[in-house]
Amino acid sequence: MNLATFITTEKIFTELTGVSSYEVIDIQLDSRNQEQTISEIKAIAGGAIAFLDARQKNAEIDQTFFTMAVFVYGFVAVIAFISILNIINTMNTSVAAKTRYLGVMRAVGMSGAQMDKMVLVEAATYSLTGCISGCILGIALQKMLIENWLTRFQMWLIRCNRHCREKNFIIENLFIFV
Repeated sequence: MNLATFITTEKIFTELTGVSSYEVIDIQLDSRNQEQTISEIKAIAGGAIAFLDARQKNAEIDQTFFTMAVFVYGFVAVIAFISILNIINTMNTSVAAKTRYLGVMRAVGMSGAQMDKMVLVEAATYSLTGCISGCILGIALQKMLIENWLTRFQMWLIRCNRHCREKNFIIENLFIFV
């Protein structure tokens, strides 16, 4: 037997499965006395009703999300650190390559403060140019990924719906990301 997990409305569930007597009661508890409340609900419900406790699943999902967030943000931090070192190296290389030019500028009367200001303006120009071009390219890449990958995922869901109807799969929930 093939089982799929879907989240759907009661109307669509009835259309897909033909079952109209399916009832779901979703209870969300605050953090106080959860175990006692759940025990009382199970006692009232008896054995004739299926009871699904999603707390463990939710905790695992939260832990997975946290792990992925740590991985992604750690990766971004390493890339940012490497980028900062690259910028520093570029500036040092630029200043070292212009040693003769800077010496000539000092010889014709440029003060140390003016030279520092010139190097800072050059650094600001590099930074601003990199920031603007990075933002433009990042936004374009994000738009492309969302349009290409998200629409493909939605098309798969539509095909899965048709396939599930044809094969008479048991459908529990339908995940739709819009």
